[in-house]
Amino acid sequence: SPLSSPPSGEDVIQGSRLSLEGRGPAAGGGEGAFHPQLKPVLSWKTRIAQIKKITAGESVGYGLSERVSQDSIIAILPVGYYDGYDRKLSSVGNVLISGVRCKIIGRIHMNMCMVNITHVQEAKVEDEVVLIGEQGNERITADELAQKINTINYEVVARINPLLPRVVV
Repeated sequence: SPLSSPPSGEDVIQGSRLSLEGRGPAAGGGEGAFHPQLKPVLSWKTRIAQIKKITAGESVGYGLSERVSQDSIIAILPVGYYDGYDRKLSSVGNVLISGVRCKIIGRIHMNMCMVNITHVQEAKVEDEVVLIGEQGNERITADELAQKINTINYEVVARINPLLPRVVV
């Protein structure tokens, strides 16, 4: 293990990739297991591009895939499956806005998605949105996303489009 023995070239590469999510290699080479000595540092964020009010009964998304049951406030986010945000998160995923979980509604588009922010009164255009990471007392992990789309956490982070800007802190 990279944490308990001198690193070989392979351990250093594998260890650094896995450690972004606070994971160490699992026994048998399977999916990584949480390692308490590692603290997750990967976060994926965007900003609210637009806010819209919609009335009960209106539909949202490609093919009008989801209908709201009450008057709602929707935030439009400039992130979609081209960026690596999986379409399978449509209508089941969450993001964090002002430290509050907000449900994705409708289908995720190529370059945007919508979330219900009715319960986040202070939300405004340009507010930070967390796709993976922490905000306030809440956290969304690659594991959580992987579980929702029936894959592994490595695939979730590997799909993040390499053309997206990175900020190293």
